[in-house]
Amino acid sequence: MILLHNNVWVYRNLRTHCWSVKRAGRVVMYAQSLLITSPQFVVWKKVVEKIRNDKRKTPCAYVRGNILDIDMGPNEFDLGEWSQVKFNPYHNTDFMMNNKPIGFGSACLMIYPNVYVKVK
Repeated sequence: MILLHNNVWVYRNLRTHCWSVKRAGRVVMYAQSLLITSPQFVVWKKVVEKIRNDKRKTPCAYVRGNILDIDMGPNEFDLGEWSQVKFNPYHNTDFMMNNKPIGFGSACLMIYPNVYVKVK
C-alpha cells in the first residue's frame, strides 16, 4: 500500500465544488473524489456554534486521515459496501451515519459532495 499523502484534513469546499485537502495548515490540493484510510471525523464545535449564530458558512467539519487514491472513476467502487455519512452544522454537532454519531472508520470514500464510510 502506497499512501499519497499522510495526515491530511479534507473538507467540502463550497466555492470550488470539490474537496479541499489541507496538510500542515495549508491547502495542498483539490479533488473530486478521494479514498482515505484510517479516517477520523472531526467537527470543531466552537466553529459550529459561530455558524449557527452568524448564519455564515465556514469550514468546521473535516475528515482526517491518509489519502490512498485521488480522482477515481465513478464506477470503481460498489457503494453497497459503504454507508453514507452526513454533516449539517444547523442540525448536528457530529458527523452522522444512520442517525447516529460517528467518529472513526476503516476507510472513507469521498465522491463530491457525498461521503461514505466502511466501519470494519
